[in-house]
Amino acid sequence: LILLVRKTVGLSKEAVDREFAKYINENELNVEQTRFINLIKAYIVKNGVIDKRILNEDPFTSYGSILQIFDGQINLVQIIIMRIFRIPDYQRGYSWTEQQLNEFWEDVINLPIDREHYTGMISLRKINKDEVKNWTEELWLINNWGYSAYHVVDGQQRLTTFIILINEIVKFYKNLPENIGKGYENIFINSLPLSEIIKSYLCIVKPDSEGQLKTYKFGYEVDNPSYEFFKYKILEADIPGDIQETFYTLNLEKAKDFFANILKETYNEYGLSEIEKLFVKLTQKLMFNIYNIDDDFNVFIAFETMNNRGKRLSNLELLKNRLIYLTTLFNNEEDVRVFTR
Repeated sequence: LILLVRKTVGLSKEAVDREFAKYINENELNVEQTRFINLIKAYIVKNGVIDKRILNEDPFTSYGSILQIFDGQINLVQIIIMRIFRIPDYQRGYSWTEQQLNEFWEDVINLPIDREHYTGMISLRKINKDEVKNWTEELWLINNWGYSAYHVVDGQQRLTTFIILINEIVKFYKNLPENIGKGYENIFINSLPLSEIIKSYLCIVKPDSEGQLKTYKFGYEVDNPSYEFFKYKILEADIPGDIQETFYTLNLEKAKDFFANILKETYNEYGLSEIEKLFVKLTQKLMFNIYNIDDDFNVFIAFETMNNRGKRLSNLELLKNRLIYLTTLFNNEEDVRVFTR
């Protein structure tokens, strides 16, 4: 990158465009890295030169520091941008209990606002377009707005917890006495309207659907028992009927209640400023590494390996994962019959 900048200083706009396009094409850059490179290009085209100290100021820091962008550590704002996340069927459900929730809360609330905290690795598998062609709620974002869909192979407990807490923060602000009767676009957290926070982290309404088509940024696959529960009980979409409950959905509900109660306690003791700081830390100061898994076989092996590091998988969960993996090896019913003989 340094050599690229040195090479393009003083060149014509066409030459700068050509060199930067070549650099982007030759390197596998993510969305944030590409945008950062384009900011540098625009600055050089406009000013002819660039001082490296400028790179530590706005707008270059709007996507994180250079180290964060190019060393792989990113925050929740950067993780969630232009992505849809789904928990695949082979994953266990939400298993965090009050112990893990308390530990998570203490980590966030005790983090100084000017510090960052490494939260671990999130392992993802990009879902190809053939797999999403029958999706009804998400396809418009993928085809028309350029979103990508991912399975969460490792890190779903943390990501689920983040989404539950953000949803409870939004609900908390909406229910404050001074906000009763206001629309989401007129309620703000750190100058961000709730409507934008909802779109960024929780749910996007298709603009030309008259409010009928809502796409949730994070959730479970449709066949997962937690799919409807998370959507209707945790994110509080309109409930269509009876919702299946399991051991895992009970954990989801307990996490929702835990954060709802502790937000009220924090507000009563420290005031709204502490909730505002909490939101900044939650979305900008907790750092992750992203690891992309390409191979389907690796996904199942990675799941068993990675998910045994924290709260151990049960034998039933391991068996479920293995059986689902075996079904991916069969192309037709004849393969299944041969295997079962």
